Amino acid sequence: MDLAGSPYGSWSEANVVKGETLADALRWLEPQQNAWRLRVLDCRPLTLTSTSTTGDPRIAESFSRLRASDGSQHKGLSPANASRVGCDLRFPFNGETYDGPLFLADVMEDKWDIYLYDGHLYFARSWTGELWLRAKIDFSALDARIPWVEAKLDGDYADPIFAISVVDFLVKSHLYRRELPHPVPEEYSDNPETIANFSMNAFGRWASFAKLGDTTGVLFPGQ
Repeated sequence: MDLAGSPYGSWSEANVVKGETLADALRWLEPQQNAWRLRVLDCRPLTLTSTSTTGDPRIAESFSRLRASDGSQHKGLSPANASRVGCDLRFPFNGETYDGPLFLADVMEDKWDIYLYDGHLYFARSWTGELWLRAKIDFSALDARIPWVEAKLDGDYADPIFAISVVDFLVKSHLYRRELPHPVPEEYSDNPETIANFSMNAFGRWASFAKLGDTTGVLFPGQ
């Protein structure tokens, strides 16, 4: 099966060292070794060399059917059992916006679909269509601002900062196409394979560099 490849165009199979184990390929980069001046795990030896498949034909059918969805089924809804947490996320804005799908998964290694309706962003899992996150977004002449996020605060999302960081990362990566560190829950150990597997499940091929904890302070030029 062909690999989907990096959505950022920054990595290819040529980077794979033949015969190298996954444990050896997953490397921590210290702050002096990357542009963000953070300690991050390079997850690409897993996230860009793995294919996502399902043995459940219902999931496969769901993924295929949702490629044609405009996301209107989520309009006005919150994730099940969600809590609302305040934040102040800001992004550049060019003055143009429209309701409907902003990002739709092309392949099963893309884990999210993102929609905009009536000033709210809806983040649904691409395989099942389940709504996991909702965020209010306000547009002005200068920027786009997210003042709150809704999520079910349990499991990996128990920490509100993680839920906010996921929304922040998904906007920066999937909508602005910026390759930046993605969040991993603070309580995860430093075990590279555990972190990389979590990253693959959470963000698929968009997960390049993992950082434990809050990633909202990681900015891109112009932000």
